[in-house]
Amino acid sequence: MFRPSLFQPNRRLTLSTKSSFDYKLNSNSKSSDGASDPRFMVLNLLRRDDRWRCVSKEFRRKGIQPTRIEAVDAKLMFAPEKRRQAIQQLQELSSSQKAALVDDTGINTGHLATFLTHISALRQIASHLDDVNYFGCIFEDDIALVDDFTNKIQVLISELPSNWDVLVLSMYCHAAWPSCKLNNPLRPISTHLKPVLAFMSGAGYCLNPKSARAVLHTIPCKSGSCGVAIDGYLSSLTQRGKLKAYRAIDLPVIIPQDMMKKKRTSVDVDDKDCYSRFDSDIALWWKPESIRSGNACVIPVVSGSGSGSGGSGGSGGSGG
Repeated sequence: MFRPSLFQPNRRLTLSTKSSFDYKLNSNSKSSDGASDPRFMVLNLLRRDDRWRCVSKEFRRKGIQPTRIEAVDAKLMFAPEKRRQAIQQLQELSSSQKAALVDDTGINTGHLATFLTHISALRQIASHLDDVNYFGCIFEDDIALVDDFTNKIQVLISELPSNWDVLVLSMYCHAAWPSCKLNNPLRPISTHLKPVLAFMSGAGYCLNPKSARAVLHTIPCKSGSCGVAIDGYLSSLTQRGKLKAYRAIDLPVIIPQDMMKKKRTSVDVDDKDCYSRFDSDIALWWKPESIRSGNACVIPVVSGSGSGSGGSGGSGGSGG
C-alpha cells in the first residue's frame, strides 16, 4: 500500500527546451529501502488480491515493484442503505453532480468509485510539487505490459516536451465518438510520441506533480463536461486546453480488450491469477467481431462478480 515515506525518486532531471527529463530506471526499480516504487501505482481493491498478484508479477517481470493503492469499493461505499448519504458527503462532487448520481444505480456507480480512486492517486502525485524530479504513473489492475516496457517508458519520458501534463500509455477512441476526429490532424512530435486530444481508457497514464495539481483544482467540476469516468474527464480537460496530453504511438500498456480483439486468436493465460483480467464488466460485454453503431457505447452493468463495482474498465478503480 502507499506509504508517503517511500517517495524517493530514482531518476535525474535535466532541463532543456525540448525534453524535461533524463530518466533512468534501475534494473530493479524500487525505493531505497527495498519497498515498492512509488512512481508506478496500481489501483486495486483489497478484495481482489488475485488481480494484485497477477499485475504485480507483470511489473516485477519488468524489474519494477509497483505500489498498491487501495481502490474505493463501490459495493461497500455505495451500498443501497447508505448510497444517498455517501454521495451527498463527497467533497469531490458538485451539487449538480450529486443530484445526477444519487439515484443513478447503473454503470456510473462503478465510474464514480473509479473516479475517486484515481483522484486519490492524483493527490499522491500532486503532493510532490516541490520535487522537480518526480512524476507518477497510474495503472488499473487488469493490464499487461509489452516487452521491454521499462526501456520504452524511459524513451517516452525523454522525448516529452517541457510543458507536458499527461502521458497516455493506453487508449482507444471509438470511431462513433465525434471527438475522436480531433486527433486526425495531429502529427508526431518525435519518433515515439504524438499529441492527443480525445482518448478513452484510464488503464495507464503518467502525470507530473504540477499537472496532477491542475487536474485536482478542477474538482469538484462545475463547468464543462463533468462526467465521472476518469478517462473522459481527462480527455475533456485536454480538449478545453487545461492539459497538454501526449500519447505513445506504440502503446506499452495492454488492456483485456486488446488481447481479446484479435480475431481467430485465443488468449493463453498461464497463470490462474490472471484469469481475473477478463472478469470485468467491460471485458464481459466486449465482442470484437460485432459491429457497433451509435454515438457511444452505453451498456447496463453486467450481473455477476463485476456488477456494480466495475469502473471505466472494470479494473483498477473499483474492480469488477
